[in-house]
Amino acid sequence: MNENDKNHLDGWKVVIDLWKGENSIKTSKLMMFFAVQTLFVIAFDINKDLNWVVPLLAVLFSLFWYFCIGRTVAFQKYWKKKADEFYNNFTDGMKEIYDIFPKPDDKYSFPFYGKMPAKFILLAPPLITFAIWLIIFVFVLTIEYAKR
Repeated sequence: MNENDKNHLDGWKVVIDLWKGENSIKTSKLMMFFAVQTLFVIAFDINKDLNWVVPLLAVLFSLFWYFCIGRTVAFQKYWKKKADEFYNNFTDGMKEIYDIFPKPDDKYSFPFYGKMPAKFILLAPPLITFAIWLIIFVFVLTIEYAKR
């Protein structure tokens, strides 16, 4: 292996490690998101006065979480792009050894849930909960306004 190939391989390994590291971050963030959403539901259920504070906090949290997870998705996409750039500079022999990413023409067929881009799985829950909590927030404000 010549020096240029070795440098490309070393750079590729670093970028692959960064790309892989984002997977656990995304999973942790999504699990934390669901845990906090569960706490919001419990807090809203405990509060029998239909107070607007919990729905407002949940709306803000969902919006914040969308950008938080979106940033992680963007970084992983960036690392994948950089890894592909290194990979494209590999010699044919190295490509054969280190070809780990599925290509569109691969014979390996993923099930339908494996074909869905992670960004949809990760970004849809915060958007959905944002919409639900926003509706609840408006509903609670409407009830409070009607009481006056």
